[in-house]
Amino acid sequence: MRKLTLCVLILLCPFHWGIAQGNLKKAASAAAKRLEPKVKTLPRLQAAQPGSQTAKSGAVNKWKMQTGRPLAVHPGVPPGANSLKEYTLDFDALFPAQYMDALQEPTLFDKGFSSSETSSLEERLLQARNNRLHALEKWLWRSRLDYFEKHMLQIAETMLTFTLDGPVNYLRYIPSDTRILFLGEIHYSANIKKEINSLLFQIRAARPKQKIFLFSEFLPQGYQLPPGQDLPDFLKKEYGFEVYQVAHDLNIHLVGLEDVSLVASLSKQEFSDDYAGYVDGTVRRNEAWVRPLRQFMEREPEALFIVYAGGGHVDASSIRNFPSLVGEKKSYIIDFDLPHIKDLLKPIFNYVEVPAEIEKNFLLNKESKLIFHSTNRDNRKLFGFDLSVTVHITPEDKAREIFQNEYFEGM
Repeated sequence: MRKLTLCVLILLCPFHWGIAQGNLKKAASAAAKRLEPKVKTLPRLQAAQPGSQTAKSGAVNKWKMQTGRPLAVHPGVPPGANSLKEYTLDFDALFPAQYMDALQEPTLFDKGFSSSETSSLEERLLQARNNRLHALEKWLWRSRLDYFEKHMLQIAETMLTFTLDGPVNYLRYIPSDTRILFLGEIHYSANIKKEINSLLFQIRAARPKQKIFLFSEFLPQGYQLPPGQDLPDFLKKEYGFEVYQVAHDLNIHLVGLEDVSLVASLSKQEFSDDYAGYVDGTVRRNEAWVRPLRQFMEREPEALFIVYAGGGHVDASSIRNFPSLVGEKKSYIIDFDLPHIKDLLKPIFNYVEVPAEIEKNFLLNKESKLIFHSTNRDNRKLFGFDLSVTVHITPEDKAREIFQNEYFEGM
């Protein structure tokens, strides 16, 4: 029986191989026919190869720019354990944990106050509160940098950057279920106002029937301008009118956010006429903004809320920042700033940097924008934002006088 079975198999195998061989021949013939047109044009393709490669390379570079390239760890930061404790930039007196004396003269945050015998009890309490928050923020950053040290390459790769010549498609980045959109700006920049207005147009186009509220740091609490009402004359003289006018035209409800009486009381201190801008003053104002915003959110559960304020208020890396105090999970933070401001205001940007090619392209083209977008929300406390748009400064921008930044010279 076994011999019979074996004979049958031997007889059948050539039959099956013949079928398979026939199928392979048919497949090869069909493939040849499909390739025939391409083979005929092969010389022409070979002749055009240099140009094709150039075009392909340009397309790849464009794709990289649109998608973004990760930030690089600063070359001065050596890999390995305890590297950050030994690395510091010239103007960075915050990060090296072993240099305790350097902490007395920080440059990235407000300097602490020293009480005098003539200071009143109220002034001494304010000074002590500010100094405590100041010290707490520095220690908070040390713990973050310890974490960054252990995961520096992975964290840097979550922040993608590229340059863009045309308009920013903000809807590409903002999640569709966002409830609150925090917009932080560097004040007195015409290009930043243009970007904010572009964003408002895109938001309204995507949500034509939804109620939208714009809360502004630069308008007093209690002030409202509902859609349909005329713009009052006094608003034309207020900071941010360019934004308010566009919001009004788009049927966006304007609401004031600033507690002006609090700002006035903080600004009357004899030891500082700008205490409202110090760490304690900023935190107190953030805390005063929470209640009116939450009240509107409870009354309008289906509305979109946009907060328009200074970058320091909505920076998620700063202590008791406004987004964290509001506590809304479905929030998104967009930072609008000017060239090299991140180096001065955000400690993490002393340890990471934009790839040289991208930064060069941005600086050479005065119409371009430098985009940063995060792929990991968990790193918001390190970078301070989800999306950042850096624009060029214009000759008439008052921001030149405020920052007196060496990088602005010649821009």
